[in-house]
Amino acid sequence: MTRAGTNATGWTTLADVRARLRRRWENGQYLAAWAKGEPFEPVEVPLRGPAVSELADRFDEARTWSREWLTAAERSTDFRLPTRTVGGRSIGTNRIPARFVVDGGWDALWRLLQVTAEVQRFVRLRAITAAEGHVTARLPAATGTEPREADPPELDDVTRPGSLDATPPRFRGTAASGPGPGPADGSVTVATLVGWVNTHPVRVLQHSPEQWARILATTRWLVRERGQGRYLRQVPVPDVDTKFIEAHRALLAELLDLLLPDAAVDQAVSRSQFARRYGFRSPPAYARFRSLDPAANRLPGVGELSVRVEDLGAAAPDVGTVFVLENEITYLAFPDVPDAAAVFGGGYGLTGLAAHPWFAGRRVLYWGDLDTHGFAILDRLRAEIPDAESFLMDRATLLAHPDQWVREPSQHRTQLPRLTPEEAALHQDLVSHAYGDAIRLEQERISFPHVEATLTRLLVAPPAATAPRRAG
Repeated sequence: MTRAGTNATGWTTLADVRARLRRRWENGQYLAAWAKGEPFEPVEVPLRGPAVSELADRFDEARTWSREWLTAAERSTDFRLPTRTVGGRSIGTNRIPARFVVDGGWDALWRLLQVTAEVQRFVRLRAITAAEGHVTARLPAATGTEPREADPPELDDVTRPGSLDATPPRFRGTAASGPGPGPADGSVTVATLVGWVNTHPVRVLQHSPEQWARILATTRWLVRERGQGRYLRQVPVPDVDTKFIEAHRALLAELLDLLLPDAAVDQAVSRSQFARRYGFRSPPAYARFRSLDPAANRLPGVGELSVRVEDLGAAAPDVGTVFVLENEITYLAFPDVPDAAAVFGGGYGLTGLAAHPWFAGRRVLYWGDLDTHGFAILDRLRAEIPDAESFLMDRATLLAHPDQWVREPSQHRTQLPRLTPEEAALHQDLVSHAYGDAIRLEQERISFPHVEATLTRLLVAPPAATAPRRAG
């Protein structure tokens, strides 16, 4: 057991002990044990007091320290002080406090830590959770009516004075009910929620009873309505909107992962993409493109279109070559090319777009910033379009523009397995600062005559001659 904190004299004070025990309270150790019905185990803290060698020179200080402890013990019934004998022939033997012991149960510990009110508030929050099975029965039906949910039970209905030291009640689970694709096998139960509350009391205490009730009602709606083509904006819980969901996203995600079966959660999507992970609609992704060949334009006179990704095949021109460009001005200024179209890439967001079947069977040429993140985006693109080629992302282009180099704020240093040997070697040189500290060459800094000359060479070379070969 580590020693408690000490004051300037080096001897443990009551404030030191309280601070140590308070840290255990703040990490949830005590309240979680109580909430789960674990029996109380005596809390014991060794006291560092005067050693024999200090008694002769600091006898008055030692006596004052001992009296302060003994006086505190006389005034409180929540702890006791076993003593030990110290001294010798020169000063005689003396009994001084040796250990601080709380063995009077949970109530004694709560009083000592001055957290009785917080424990009572936790009981209230847990009661709100347990009441989910019978108090908050149904959400509004398709008629649009909004039945009022009953108020949660009062604290006095759940706990009586003196009951904080009792074993917490075991709540009976109630299977989730109501319309929608929620599990019908009882896997979503109030008991599951109460069990989580008992294990994470400190997190629960971060919320007021009103906030916690809204979180539970929102969770219930999310479980019920997932996979029904709804937007989060449609949540009908009073005083809950998308900003509330975003503010409590991490907690809601944890509760949904707890309550939903694995098959109901898109495990390939992170919690940050909340709506997609849990089966709700997200704002549609758009594809922005322009035809580089006036003869191939499906809408003559329209220079550029932005359509939903799912509509790309119906709106985009039927061309043989597609240029994917990351810089907006470069995309807009890109010269006309026969039988070709330009697509605005959008950085890492390009990944979902590139999976569209419209790209299949077309020659795809990618041009991003000549830096580590540009190569990372290229690597991701090839996960969906393996034959995608890069252009203007080579060593010759980099070395031709040394006066245009700038510093990359942060580098992508992980291995990129889909790069060609030449691309991988250049990526490694950028990561290892072979040409300078985190240098980068952004698209818009490459001279336009250089762009046009490269395009001429690309269009002369057949696709087979430029198809990527994997490194390693």
